[in-house]
Amino acid sequence: MFHVSSFKFQVSKNMIHLTILNLKEKLFEGEVSSITLPGTQGELTILTDHMAIVTAIKSGAIKVLRQAQDKQQYFESKGGGIFEFNNNVATILL
Repeated sequence: MFHVSSFKFQVSKNMIHLTILNLKEKLFEGEVSSITLPGTQGELTILTDHMAIVTAIKSGAIKVLRQAQDKQQYFESKGGGIFEFNNNVATILL
């Protein structure tokens, strides 16, 4: 069980807890198996148990694989943002 800010959630084994936010609203929150996003140095794919990272992202498509059954969901980063990942918890601020 992790406690981040005032939110409590439990991360499922072999999954990533992802939250995508912008200044106005929470765009997505849920369990995913991978995240692919446009990093400033090139495309970046994050899988479970990836090392901790904080990086800037540029404009482009963010692809989220919701389950191992290949259910994909896309989000658009129009002006870039920040990506943080640690202990299978990821946050994208757009």
